Amino acid sequence: MKKFVLFAAFAALVLTSCTKESGTGFESNVRTVQFTASSVDTKTVFGTPDGSTYPVLWSDNDAQVGIALNLKAILSADVTVFADHKTATFSREVEDDGSGMYQFVVVNPYAAFKSVNATERKIMVEVPSGQACTATTPDERSQVMVGLSDVSAALPDQVSLNLKHVPAYLHMVFTNVALGGATVQSVNISSEKNIAGRFFYKQDGSIEEGPAMLKSISVNPETLDNVWCSIAPVDLSGSALTVSIVTDKGSLVKTLSIPSGKEFKSGKIFKMTVDMSGVTMAEPVVYELVTSEDALHWGDRVIIVAAEYDFAMSTAQNTNNRSGTGITKGDGVIVDPSESVEVLRLEDGTVPGTWSLFATGGVNDGYLYAAAGYDNKGNYMRTQNDVDELASWNISFGDFTTADQAAPDAERAIIKATVPNRPLMRYNVESNLFSAYGETTSMYPIKIYRLKGAPDNTPRFNVVTDADGSTLVSNGGTVSVNVFGNVAWTASATGGATVDKTSGNGNGVITVTIPQNDGASVKNYTVTVSTSAGVSPSSYTFSLSQAPYVSIAVDDVLLSESFAAGATGDTPSAYQESGSVSTVVFGGASVTYTQSGTNAKLYDDGLVYVDSSYDKSQVPAEINMKNLMVPKSGGWWKVEGIPCPGVKVANVVFYGNYEKLPTLSSDTPGVTVGDNNQTSYFKIGSTTKYVYVKSYDITFDDSFAGGTFNLTFLNSNTSNNARITDIKITVKELK
Repeated sequence: MKKFVLFAAFAALVLTSCTKESGTGFESNVRTVQFTASSVDTKTVFGTPDGSTYPVLWSDNDAQVGIALNLKAILSADVTVFADHKTATFSREVEDDGSGMYQFVVVNPYAAFKSVNATERKIMVEVPSGQACTATTPDERSQVMVGLSDVSAALPDQVSLNLKHVPAYLHMVFTNVALGGATVQSVNISSEKNIAGRFFYKQDGSIEEGPAMLKSISVNPETLDNVWCSIAPVDLSGSALTVSIVTDKGSLVKTLSIPSGKEFKSGKIFKMTVDMSGVTMAEPVVYELVTSEDALHWGDRVIIVAAEYDFAMSTAQNTNNRSGTGITKGDGVIVDPSESVEVLRLEDGTVPGTWSLFATGGVNDGYLYAAAGYDNKGNYMRTQNDVDELASWNISFGDFTTADQAAPDAERAIIKATVPNRPLMRYNVESNLFSAYGETTSMYPIKIYRLKGAPDNTPRFNVVTDADGSTLVSNGGTVSVNVFGNVAWTASATGGATVDKTSGNGNGVITVTIPQNDGASVKNYTVTVSTSAGVSPSSYTFSLSQAPYVSIAVDDVLLSESFAAGATGDTPSAYQESGSVSTVVFGGASVTYTQSGTNAKLYDDGLVYVDSSYDKSQVPAEINMKNLMVPKSGGWWKVEGIPCPGVKVANVVFYGNYEKLPTLSSDTPGVTVGDNNQTSYFKIGSTTKYVYVKSYDITFDDSFAGGTFNLTFLNSNTSNNARITDIKITVKELK
């Protein structure tokens, strides 16, 4: 594929195309594609006002633009600004995809270019919620512009582009502000409608809201005489706009009614004078920097911020992460953050010592969780309704990754989910988002700020255990009971079980020890954890049962089946229910049979050991004539409830009349039937009949819950039914 270099000159001048020649005499595959743009929208900074208009210029701060060819991958291109600031150039190598239809998209600044959607012919850009401004211009990072070229049938030598503004611009002049010696930290603007976040710019030039929208903007101004900000194109006619001057001593808040017909249109400036006469300082809402886990309490309201940037986790949930929203940090405090900042409520995780983080912003309520914690498929953080391991976070402070240790900061928060993959909460500065990453990530650290004030000391008490109502192993063991709360409690157990803690205060883990059951019957235990505090419920009781202990050894028989006592024509389930079965099961346990297909039944024809035409009167007494059919073409039958206490590996052997005997499998979690490791045969007397023997190993891994397992015999052969008999399962290895 040929490579091309893009060159852009933003002037009312059409440059002449050229073709470079290589030193070999052949035409170079590098060509110069020239861009021109003459629209007044081609700008990044407001110049000095001339009457009622503002000239538009390129800024020396313009470092990069984003380019996409045919709405494919986003590329960056460095910008060179001319001395008069009316012209800028940039270039980029691209691949000719041979599509026969070419269109370029240019976005300035590059950081605002978020994604492309070729199917719906639209691109996503971001109007940031955190902005700064000078006395004469909005934040250059927030002046988002998009240019789409005409479509051509071949990669052109020249492209004409007009960059268009995505946001509108709000210019506020504050008068009669009574600061009383307070220092201005930010100006927050909030609305009933979405005014910042991610938007789609469509092929026809229209703009629609994207997946992560915010209703507030935080501006760090040079002066209150002129406060500028970029704002989403939205019709605010007849709605309210709340403006807050945030200081270190509180906020001055005024709600403005936007007149009818005042629509914020892309590229247009909406100027308003805000008279603060009579507005008094409201009590500040202060969040303090947390530097130790000792300063965190159940019920605390916290916000998570980028350690090195003025962005906090927002209420806007993207598909797989949380957007950042602007904040202003004071000396260890954040005062009156905007409504777009997500406030999280600290609650208990699933294990004492961990926390859950409940989003309270009203937009995407739920518990934050590391969504790729087990499948390891992406850097994801979402919300869900319940607390589990994915939503249980360890919180500590200091440095974690190698990048952290290169610039130590003991006040950084290490928020890590209790999962094996992508557990670490971090800030992505390039995409302005918060998510969960791998433990070696280069993403940026975070910090925690806590709402100032006394912790919530309301009595609370909750006790949980995974073993509630379960059947315990017969040879004993331990059960963990987790206590969550901030009250004193007592614990006890009955039936011979013991607890390692009979009392405690606050979160804790109680280890319950269950003895071996040497009796012949089931034993029952209860565990009770109670408090005298005024909470409801104030007591939790868990019931546990335990099967009798039976010793087991290698070569012990788990199941032996000959079908000799069954009646001809019995289905497997009817045979088992007949009461005269010859089944031998370890420990005297019961097994049941199910089947598929009407031909899955007993036959009395000796077909496994002798030919069906053989004189039955001559059959030796030790030969069992009965056998069980497994029908062809997917017929099956299953033995359910085979006991296997403490077994690691078992072996099953059975006999049949056909070389391609049925295959075995188990639907019990943690049980694996290995590949057939032995197929043999032997001959009966002087007949031509062969008996086929099949053997499988069955493995029980660490995830096997214990107790019993199921075994299915399946005949996938489409040509032959199979007859089997004399099934025997023995212990091969113990755990």
